[in-house]
Amino acid sequence: MLVESVCLESVQVRAIPEYVDSRISKSKLNFPKNMRLAKNQGFTGSALNQAEKWLEKGVQIHLTRANSKLNSCGNLYGIIFSFGALKVLENPLAMILNSRISGEVGVNTPWLIKTIELTRYAVGQKWALVSSYGTIPYLMVSWLVRGAALIVVCDSLLPFMGNVEIEEKFRKEFSDIFDLETTLFLSGFTPGILPKPKQRRSIRDEIAGSISEIMLPCEMRPNGNMARILESALVQGKIMKSIEHTAGAPDHHAEEPSRPIVKSNPQNRVKKSPEIRGKEYSQDSNLSMVSGDKSPLIFDDQAVNPTGDLLIHYTRACKGPWPGQSWSEYLKGLTRRDPDSSHNALETLRRILNEKRIRACDKWTRGSIPVVSFTERDPEEFHLICRWRRGLMRQNFEPYGIAFMKEALLDKGARKVIYGSEDNYKDMLGETKTFFQLSTSARVDWSEEQEWRLRGDLEFTDMKQNAWFAIVPNYDDAHSLLARAVPPDFRVFVLNPERTDC
Repeated sequence: MLVESVCLESVQVRAIPEYVDSRISKSKLNFPKNMRLAKNQGFTGSALNQAEKWLEKGVQIHLTRANSKLNSCGNLYGIIFSFGALKVLENPLAMILNSRISGEVGVNTPWLIKTIELTRYAVGQKWALVSSYGTIPYLMVSWLVRGAALIVVCDSLLPFMGNVEIEEKFRKEFSDIFDLETTLFLSGFTPGILPKPKQRRSIRDEIAGSISEIMLPCEMRPNGNMARILESALVQGKIMKSIEHTAGAPDHHAEEPSRPIVKSNPQNRVKKSPEIRGKEYSQDSNLSMVSGDKSPLIFDDQAVNPTGDLLIHYTRACKGPWPGQSWSEYLKGLTRRDPDSSHNALETLRRILNEKRIRACDKWTRGSIPVVSFTERDPEEFHLICRWRRGLMRQNFEPYGIAFMKEALLDKGARKVIYGSEDNYKDMLGETKTFFQLSTSARVDWSEEQEWRLRGDLEFTDMKQNAWFAIVPNYDDAHSLLARAVPPDFRVFVLNPERTDC
C-alpha cells in the first residue's frame, strides 16, 4: 500500500522516508515486521540506494490502476516494473496462445508453422506482440518479432533488477533474441521471497493475457493455463483472430527476423541418400549385404563383441539448443528448416559424432561439476534402464548412443559411481562427491543403471576407431547416420536388427 501511494503521489526518491513516516500512523499495516522495516532507517536507506540504481539504469515503476494499458492486471499486482521501450504500449497488444510443449519440436510441427504465420500476420497489422522467454513457443515469437514492437512479460524479477551476474547471464543468453530498442520488459515481481516457479509462470501468463487486447489462439491443452486465459478473454469480449493454415513452412528466416515469412523452397530440403560411405548398397538390403573387413555394422557373432567391457553413453532428443549452441542459432535453424534442426535423438548423436565430443553437464550431479555419464549395462539391457521421467515430460534417454571400450575411458579418468544414502554423502570428501548418486529415490533404484562418470567433456578425436562404435535402434537410422556423418569408416551397432520402426 505504501509503495502504491508513493507512486500515486509521485514522491521523489529521497523524500520517501519522511513520506513513509507521515503515512505509517494512517496505514493499515498491522504486522509488526512490516512496521519495523518501515521505521528502520538503515533498511530504508539501503532500499532507496538500490531503487536509485534501478531508476538510473532505466527501470520504471507503474501503478497499474493509473495506466490504461496495465490496469487490467490490477487484480494481480498493484504495481508493475518495466524496462525498455514504453512506446510499444501505444500499439494494439496481441498475444499468440501456445501451451507448454512436451514433445519434439521439428520443422513440420503444426504449432510452429502456425505460430510463424500468426506472427507474420500480427507484425503486418502493426500490433505489439505480448510474449516472454523460458519456453520455446514464447522464445520463437520473441525472436520472430525482433525489430518490431514486442512486450516481454517476465516470470521473475526484471533481469535488469538482479545482480550483475544475473543481468550478464541474461544478456549473454538472449541478446540475439531481443531488440532493446523495440522491446518493453514487464514484471510484477518485487525483490524478496518469490513464489515457486510453477506459480510464477502461471502469474506471468495471466499478466500477458490480461494486458492483451487481441487473442491469437494457436495450440492449447484442454483445461490448461492458456485455455483458461482464452476463456477469460472471451468473457471479457476481447478480439479473437485466426488465420487459415497453409501447407508447408517457411525455410529462410534468419538475417531479418522482422520479416518472418518467406515462401518454402522444396529444393532446399535434404534428400535421403542411398549410399553408404564407400560401400555398395541396395536400398532393399537393409544393409545386410554390406561386406568387407571394415563393415560399418557390428553383429553379435562378429569378432568385435558389443557386450562386456564397454561403457555406453546414451543420448536423447534435445528440446532447445544443443550445449554450446545459442538460442538464436537454434530458432534460426528451425525457421530455415536446416538439416538436423529438430534436435531429435538421431540428430543429437550425429552432432556428437561430427564433433567427436560429448559435452559434460552438471544438472544432475552434486557440487555443480560437469560430467559425462555412462552405463556398463550391455546394449541388450537398454530396456532395463530406460524410464519415463514424469516431471521432465520425457524419457531419461533413448536407444541412441556411443559405446567405448572401458579401458579407453579409464585412461581418461572415468570412474564408477558411488551409490549410497545422504549420510554416506555427508561423509565423503572433495572431488569424490562428484561421483556420488543416491541408491534410491522416489521409489526408483538408481543403482540399476550401473553408472560411470567422467569429469568434463569427453573428446575422442584421439581414440582409435576400434575403441568405440555408435548405437542405433534400427537399420533405417543406421543408414541415415552413415549417409551424412563426417567421421569415415566408423561402426554402428543395431539394437533391433529385425525392426525398422523403433
